[in-house]
Amino acid sequence: MKSIESEEKVPEELIRGISILFFQENVFLLDVKLEKNNAVSDTSAEITILGPQSGFSESLPTNIGLIRTALSRGNIND
Repeated sequence: MKSIESEEKVPEELIRGISILFFQENVFLLDVKLEKNNAVSDTSAEITILGPQSGFSESLPTNIGLIRTALSRGNIND
């Protein structure tokens, strides 16, 4: 757990999967992510030339991790 001085970094930390705790006048960052090694498979039913070559799985945490990774890299189009 670490404390931050400014709330400006809160959205960036949330995208990375960090939990934010606001307590009184303090803002705390809590790294409570569960790291799993769920393999993300390549898409086989739909072939793309441009774009991601990996697809969503049946695991919600894995899918959220894929979205967070794409967001942090700026790979999601508006």
